Amino acid sequence: MQHQIRDMLNILDFGCGPHGVGRMLLRSLKQKDDKLYLFDPHVDIEHPRDANEFIATKQDVYGDARLPFDIVNLSHVLCCMEPIDAIYALKNLKASHPKAMLVVVDYTLRNRSAMEVLKLLTSHEEMKWRRHMGDEAFAHTRRQFTPESLEHLIRLAGYLPEEGIRPLDKSGIRAFAVACPDPQQIP
Repeated sequence: MQHQIRDMLNILDFGCGPHGVGRMLLRSLKQKDDKLYLFDPHVDIEHPRDANEFIATKQDVYGDARLPFDIVNLSHVLCCMEPIDAIYALKNLKASHPKAMLVVVDYTLRNRSAMEVLKLLTSHEEMKWRRHMGDEAFAHTRRQFTPESLEHLIRLAGYLPEEGIRPLDKSGIRAFAVACPDPQQIP
């Protein structure tokens, strides 16, 4: 997918958190000339480690002289928003970057009880967020979507998932989508 767009890519990791949630994955996927921009207005982002890694500002993402991003990655970001806010955020991204492909990775545990979610999500990173947020808020955010509702939200925001929502694991804990802007929906 990535080099069908053009030779050098500008990739935005939107809502990356302090360490760059998608940083490790995106580093392994990007080519040497691709640029990775980390953006999260709510935290101080760890300094870039690679020559083609940068911290993006609000101006870079939304300003009049914004950078032209080819791919916008949102890893475990939409689940932390109420659905209406998630749609609004995606529509703003589409309006600012109408040609950018969207990559979404998120939890799809709506059909699981809060207790099940707390028992399932025990990795070091998840436990860190659980302690930070508290059990109730943590379980709530991870239970925002089913695969179908995540796809519906992406479509409502004006994107077309290329192959629908696909699971990232056998247990259906997380799913992902690659979506292009719907040319029929004007931002």
